Amino acid sequence: VCMVLGIVRMLVPVEFFFSRTVGVPVILPYMHTLLKIPLFGGYMNLKELLVLVWVAGSLVKGWKILHKYRNLKKILTAAPVVQSREITQILSEMHLNGQNIRIVKQEGIFPCIAGLRQPVVLLPDMDLSREEMSYILKHELLHYTHHHLWFKMAGELMGILYWWNPIIVILQRQITFITEIKDDMVLTSSMEELQKVKYSQCLVRVAKETGNGKAEFFLGLAENGAGMLKKRMLFILGGNGKNKRN
Repeated sequence: VCMVLGIVRMLVPVEFFFSRTVGVPVILPYMHTLLKIPLFGGYMNLKELLVLVWVAGSLVKGWKILHKYRNLKKILTAAPVVQSREITQILSEMHLNGQNIRIVKQEGIFPCIAGLRQPVVLLPDMDLSREEMSYILKHELLHYTHHHLWFKMAGELMGILYWWNPIIVILQRQITFITEIKDDMVLTSSMEELQKVKYSQCLVRVAKETGNGKAEFFLGLAENGAGMLKKRMLFILGGNGKNKRN
């Protein structure tokens, strides 16, 4: 809830009826005077220059993400569709029969899901057991049923608007981490300890064989780095993200 409120507040920077403005008489007046310093022979001041740089940076950032999105669409269009009895059974178990969900296979990519309205699950071109296939598909489909890709999109939009703010990078990572933890905990809540270990081993194997990284419009099983993956495994195995001795 706090994350949603924070996203709304940053994307809609308006004062609410219940908010109160706190005056800072020492720093802000000095900054206000500093922003009025004329530049380029009085053609513009420092504030106008900073706004111009802000807008230019947002346009560049937006263009880069749009370019990646076009490349993503090409991958999704060209990737071969995967159909099997196991996939049909998993969709039935998650009550997603009849949904416009495509399962495709692509070489050189970690398992992930993309698409807000017409989701596509991308499977890596690697040998997977029936159990591993079930873990991967259920994890990615939970992103769809929990509407996590909308949070991802909101984070990318904030990244475009506030490209200069390092806090946004941290927030984007936390959005991804929290959504992954959410699906991990839901998926393993009814598992026995041995199944949880096998699920964790599946995470490690996928991360090793496909690599991990960050991609716009994706939410993937192995998207986080090694540190985040370790924290996820600790949550899954009952450590709540902290090391503890048995």
